[in-house]
Amino acid sequence: MNLKKSLIIGASVLALAPFASATFVGTQVQANEVDSVSVSQNGDIDIQKLDAYVSFDENNMEYKISDDAKDDLTESELQYLQTKVSETNITTRSIELSENESIDFKDNAVEVTQNIDSGGTTLRAASYKEGINQVKVYWWGVRVWLSKTTVNTIGAGITIGGIWIPEPFVSKVLATVGAVIGISPGGVVFNSSPHLAQLVPGNLGSGLNFWGFSFQ
Repeated sequence: MNLKKSLIIGASVLALAPFASATFVGTQVQANEVDSVSVSQNGDIDIQKLDAYVSFDENNMEYKISDDAKDDLTESELQYLQTKVSETNITTRSIELSENESIDFKDNAVEVTQNIDSGGTTLRAASYKEGINQVKVYWWGVRVWLSKTTVNTIGAGITIGGIWIPEPFVSKVLATVGAVIGISPGGVVFNSSPHLAQLVPGNLGSGLNFWGFSFQ
């Protein structure tokens, strides 16, 4: 990537920053800080607060809400938590791994990674790299990692762990930072809601929202 393109993308990110800080509640996270994610698209809901009342049951592949939530949370908080957990449990119970995928459970999340040979991490510039293909399912939604190669050759979309990620949605994500599919400078990371994992191949996901974007 030449200097001109780098400056254009950098300027786009800076231009987006005031909008993001005014619109989204919580901490904007980078790819290596996902474990401390606390962002939310609902200004009345504190995701970090609700997180303390949710645990993941690996044996049954589902999230559970502690009994204390009924006493400690407001009616709106409890309803939000119950709705999100119900949506997410549909996803976690239906995860399907392909031969090149592995699953792990950590940080109160379900992590599915594609074990592909990308030739190792290739630095394209100081802040860009090839990256990985991965989804991390939290009770509040999904965080997605897409490698540079995947973004630039995505076709109609990609399925990771049985979760469909449509190309039009990825294009929308990239457009916010001045990048486009086919010439993305590096792998990307972003959060999604409503639940991205509820889509099926062929669904464009036009009603989906995203936040917390960064390059890998």
